[in-house]
Amino acid sequence: MNSSPRVVKFSCAVAALVAGTRASPALAGGPVLPDWTKAHFGAASARSTHPYFPLVPGTFSEYEGEVEGGAVERVETFVTFDTKTILGVANRVVRDTTLMDGVVVEIAEDWYAQSDDGTVWYFGESVQNFHYDESGELSGIDTAGSWIADGLKNLPGAVMLVTPTVGATYFQEFAPSVALDFAIVQSLDEAVTVPYGSFVEVLETSEGNLIDGPQLTDDKLFAPGVGLVQIDVLDERGRDAFTIELVDRTPPIVTLDDWTDVTFGSGSASSEHEFFPLDPGTFMVYEGAVEDGVIERLERYVSFETKTILGVETRVVRDKAYKDGVLVEVALDWFAQDTDGAVWYFGEAVDNYRYDAAGSLVSIDHLGSWIADGIDTFPGVVMPSEPELEDGYFQEFAPGVAFDFAIVTNLRSSVVTPVGSFEGVLVTAEGNYVDGPMLAENKLYAPKVGLVLIQELDARRRPAFEIPLVEIDAVSCLGDIDHSNAVDAGDLAALLGAWGEDDTFADLDADGIVSGGDLAALLSAWGSCP
Repeated sequence: MNSSPRVVKFSCAVAALVAGTRASPALAGGPVLPDWTKAHFGAASARSTHPYFPLVPGTFSEYEGEVEGGAVERVETFVTFDTKTILGVANRVVRDTTLMDGVVVEIAEDWYAQSDDGTVWYFGESVQNFHYDESGELSGIDTAGSWIADGLKNLPGAVMLVTPTVGATYFQEFAPSVALDFAIVQSLDEAVTVPYGSFVEVLETSEGNLIDGPQLTDDKLFAPGVGLVQIDVLDERGRDAFTIELVDRTPPIVTLDDWTDVTFGSGSASSEHEFFPLDPGTFMVYEGAVEDGVIERLERYVSFETKTILGVETRVVRDKAYKDGVLVEVALDWFAQDTDGAVWYFGEAVDNYRYDAAGSLVSIDHLGSWIADGIDTFPGVVMPSEPELEDGYFQEFAPGVAFDFAIVTNLRSSVVTPVGSFEGVLVTAEGNYVDGPMLAENKLYAPKVGLVLIQELDARRRPAFEIPLVEIDAVSCLGDIDHSNAVDAGDLAALLGAWGEDDTFADLDADGIVSGGDLAALLSAWGSCP
């Protein structure tokens, strides 16, 4: 917290505490440090149901106000789907991003847990502070303000008491060398109007940090069922200097379907979904000019391979991405269709190719890879069985990696691409919930074909670039490299001609290179396609 004082007198015990000595948690005349060791944290500790401090994963809140010098401060708070275990307690990770006149100045991850009695505890935060020079260039990043409860020196504080009472004074952060944030309950029946709405029975607290002395730095207003709705920052005389208000709040917009509630039959690896067909041997190419005129090319090949994940047979789909002809990514995606017709996404194995300024390959990493384990990472729905307008669903649910989601925005669109015109097109808006409900692209799916157009969106959610389907091809069976509906001498010649390369059709075993394994597969498939 910033220190700007409305002076509040505390006893000498507080001064001893600030100096770093171990004092009793209950300080005469000063903040009380609730004893977290006497609290019980159950399996649901990472999800707060406190009316003044609800923590529902997927909630995105936006605060804004004009501060000193006329700058506009904006704070974006996202209750993530991630959890972090601290001192054996599962905490919810909440990400706060602070911007000043549109420039990011701080990103913090806060860790909260609710005990069984309803108290919400604060277990610490990881902070990145961004500093800029006079020309606006980033000059440095520090982590001042970061701390984590260790049960010895740094202890969890109560960010919200189970039953706030006027006059209650308590520590929210207890990290003697970093932060000794405290709060005083001032009122339980305030009324307030902010851009997001009007509220009554509002809780008001005054808060400060004893590291800087026993001064109050701001007043906070918490509305039932919503949480923090207004911050009044105080000047050195304890008067309101400026206000930051809740301007928008987006509750969770998508759900995670339960894959254990559906059945996967023997044909799960071959989707017959009208908007997401998975016919082995299908090869599709998408290409378009994107940012700075770079030509992005995406190749998708529905392979003849399958992979069993969580007991479900999935289809292996190989994706390759090129920028200006340079390979930047290869991914193996795993899909399966349930007996009701929905198509599920079970994960992906990703290779990202990194190049230096001269264009030479310098490294390959696997960022973005995940596989459903049914414990921490779960299958998501990539296409509902019967899509309906405004359907929202998770496609990927892999904490720390990806929370990709989609929302159905149109069921009867039309589109023209280099491969043809399509009617009755399904449109979804998609994004990654890691940073909040931000939409990154529209995807358009044509009946009996599947994905035919990708529209990348700008900050205002308007199409900025388009990557259309430019080619669609198919082979009848594994080994039919020359598309002759048979595996014969022509395919053998094609395979030998691609020897040592990463050829989509000739790399029959999908190991990234045409070699002896592919030759063996071709010979075993010799003859007419079924």
